[in-house]
Amino acid sequence: VNVQLPTTLPVSETTRLDTEDYCAENGAFSWYTGTIPTQLGLLTKVSYVDLSASCTFFSGSVPSQLGMLTAMAIYVYLYSNRLTGPTPTELGKLTKLGSSISLRDTLISGTVPTQLGMLTAMTNVMNLYNTRLTGPTPTELGKLTKLGHSISLRDTLISGTVPTQLGMLTAMTSFMSLYSTRLTGPTPTELGKLTKLGDGISLRDTLISGTVPTQLGMLTAMTSFMSLYSTRLTGPTPTELGKLTKLGDSISLRDTLISGTVPTQLGMLTAM
Repeated sequence: VNVQLPTTLPVSETTRLDTEDYCAENGAFSWYTGTIPTQLGLLTKVSYVDLSASCTFFSGSVPSQLGMLTAMAIYVYLYSNRLTGPTPTELGKLTKLGSSISLRDTLISGTVPTQLGMLTAMTNVMNLYNTRLTGPTPTELGKLTKLGHSISLRDTLISGTVPTQLGMLTAMTSFMSLYSTRLTGPTPTELGKLTKLGDGISLRDTLISGTVPTQLGMLTAMTSFMSLYSTRLTGPTPTELGKLTKLGDSISLRDTLISGTVPTQLGMLTAM
């Protein structure tokens, strides 16, 4: 059974919009389809919007009217839908958003709006991965200095260089995923400032080039992975990578153009 999301919600009373609630009301064999109603922009008291439930198959574009929900203080989840078209610049008005924004696993396209850099209150994640996003990574994302978990733009069509400003995201404790993109140019030395990263960093399957920055040896909190394989990296393997002694899963530099000898310091990675 395919049903539409109601467009006549009680505007004065609705403080949250969670499609899991509607899924439960309509039974296990009902699915929400169609477009996201522009009328949701009238729900100015909602603290969060979650349209990512297992029973949702929304299509069409993301309404710019969602940018009117400036009281939202938690998150906006639109992921795992069939949404298409650009990411509205109006989402940058959600400056009270305290946790996350996620548009992953959709068909959204176009560039990443620079206005997302205005969401400086977010403390958890920005997930834009597995989409059809193109163009450069906005330098403005470096303003998200409270982001405490991760940022992921992997499996997209973003291109251009990795912004040095991403090195300002020093509160992140989990990972940075930029792999399987069309990124080019050098690996910023500024990424060595992400010293709280606890899981890993991945730039694999990209077109990045130049040498491996010695500063990556400063990411000593990482416990899982460093993936730089299938790139155009050149030059020697930094001896500083031997400082990543908590790395418990892997370090991978295969399918690159790096040369020289294998540093003896890699023998210090005994947690792998």
